[in-house]
Amino acid sequence: MSDLQGERASRNGRSRGTSRGVRVMVILLLLLAVLLPLAPSAPGAAGISGLRLASAQSSPGWMTPEQAARFTSDWPALVPSWVPEPFASVVPSISVTGTTYQLYWLVLGGPPTFLAVSANTSGYIPAGSAYDLNVELVVNATVRGNPAYHDSTPIYDAVYWREGGIAYSANSRGLSTDIVSYANAFTTVAAFTPEPTAPAPVTLLSPDTVASGAIATVTSGGGGAGATLTADGGVFADTGTATYPGAGDAAVTWVAPDVTVDTVVTFSLLDDMGAVLVTTPTLVTAGVAPVQFTLGCAPAVAAGDTVSVTITGSGTVALGATDGYWPQTAPNTDYDPGTDGGTLAFSLGAGGTATLVWVAPVTAGYVTLTATGVSGMTVASCGIDVLGAVATVAPDPTLPVVTQPTPFPTVLPTVQAPVPTVPAPTVPPVSGVAPTTTAIAPVPTAPAPAPTATVPGMNSGDGTDTGFDAVPVGPTTSPGAAPASQGPRPTVPGTSPGDGIDDAGQGNVPLVPTARSGDGTDFSGVATVP
Repeated sequence: MSDLQGERASRNGRSRGTSRGVRVMVILLLLLAVLLPLAPSAPGAAGISGLRLASAQSSPGWMTPEQAARFTSDWPALVPSWVPEPFASVVPSISVTGTTYQLYWLVLGGPPTFLAVSANTSGYIPAGSAYDLNVELVVNATVRGNPAYHDSTPIYDAVYWREGGIAYSANSRGLSTDIVSYANAFTTVAAFTPEPTAPAPVTLLSPDTVASGAIATVTSGGGGAGATLTADGGVFADTGTATYPGAGDAAVTWVAPDVTVDTVVTFSLLDDMGAVLVTTPTLVTAGVAPVQFTLGCAPAVAAGDTVSVTITGSGTVALGATDGYWPQTAPNTDYDPGTDGGTLAFSLGAGGTATLVWVAPVTAGYVTLTATGVSGMTVASCGIDVLGAVATVAPDPTLPVVTQPTPFPTVLPTVQAPVPTVPAPTVPPVSGVAPTTTAIAPVPTAPAPAPTATVPGMNSGDGTDTGFDAVPVGPTTSPGAAPASQGPRPTVPGTSPGDGIDDAGQGNVPLVPTARSGDGTDFSGVATVP
C-alpha cells in the first residue's frame, strides 16, 4: 500500500517508487488493452475508408510511400518525425480505419519495450490513468501548442492532446527521450489529392474511301457503354440498320451502300443522352453497273459430304443455305474470316469468281443455296438433292465371327429372276381292269384279200413311202353292227413279225371292229390299240 501511495505522490512532484515486476506487467497489459483496442494489421493490409494517394514528399523520412498512403484520409494524421532507438530498426504495425489509426513498434527478446501512437476522430481522451484509475488526468503539459495530459508511470510514459478536434496520444516504454518532447516533434502526413485524370479521348475511325457495296470496319473508343454509332448511309452487318447501340468501344462491320455517283457517308458516335461526341466521314465511290451473279453447285450429293460451290459476279453478297453449314476453314475464311458457319459475306470485283466449300446435312432432303445482295434480295440460287447415306453396321469384337453383323452392301447384287417351270401335261391313268378272255372256236383261215385301193402317194418303193407300208382300204364295219362271226380277227397285212415292216415290234395285232383299218389313216405301224 505504501508503494501505491508513493507512486501517487510522484505524480504531484514527489519522488517515484518502484512497483513489483508482476504488478508492472499486469498494468502494462491493461494499458495496451485501453490504448490499442484494435489489433494492429500488417503494413500492407486494407481497411481504410476514403483514402487518397499520399505524396512521398509529405511523409517523414522513416516512412515508405506505401506506409504513408495508408494515413491519407480526410483529416490530418500526426506521426513521429523520426523513430528513435531502440525502435529505428523495427517495422511498425499499422492499422487505419476511416475514424482511427494506430502505429505500434515492439522490441522483442527483452523487457517490455514499445512505442504506440494513435488518433481518433471522436476526440476521446481517458479521464483517468490506465495505471491507476483513481488518478484523474489533468492538463499538465503542452504539445504542438495544445493543452496536453501527461501520464508518466513506472511502466509507461504517455501524453494525450487534442488538435483540430482529433484526439492524439503517444505512449512508450524504453524510449530514449521523454514522451512530451517526442510528441512535440510530430509532423502531419498531408493528404495528397492527385490531379484529376483526364477522361479518355473519344475516337471514331473509318476508312477514307471504299467502293460501292464494299464491307468495311468502323472503330470507336471512349464513348462509354451507352454510346450509339450511326451512319447516314449503308447498314451495319450485325444490326441490318444504320444504328449500332452499345458501341462505346467496338469494332463494327459496315456495308457501304450501292451508289451510282460518289457519295460521302458520315458516321457519328452519340452518348447515352443522344449528344454527338465525334464524327468521321467516308467516301463511297461509284461502282460499275451490277453484274448478274451465278451460283453453281452439284445437283445431288451424299449426306454429310463436303462439296464445292462456285459463285461468279460483282459486288457484295452473303451466301446462305437452308440446311448444312459453311465450315470455318479455307477457302471460306479467305473470303470471310469472321464467318460463323451460317453465312459467308464478302465482295467480288468485276467478273470475280469464288470457290467455297459447303457441308451437306447428315439427313436426306432438298437444300437450297442462296446468294443475297446488299439490298436483301436473292441474286442467285441453286438446289441440291441430299441423298441418304447407306447404313453400315460396325463389327462387334466381342461376338464370335459367325455372329458378326453383316454390313449392308454398298452395291446391291443383281438378282436373276427365276425361269418359270412349265408343268408336264397330266396324262389320265390307264384303267387297270384286266380284259375278259373268251374262248372262241378256231375257224379256217381265209386267204388275205387283194388290196382294192391305196392312198395316193403312199405306195412302197415309189419314193413317197414315209416308212409305213400302204394300208389297204377294206370294207368297214358299222359301229352298231354285230360281228359276223366269233372266229379269229383278221390281221393287217405286212405286219407279221420278221417281215421287216413290223415297226412297233408287236407282231400281229388284232383289229378292233370299229378301227378304220386299211383306209390309209393308220401311220403308226400298229393297226389298232387293243
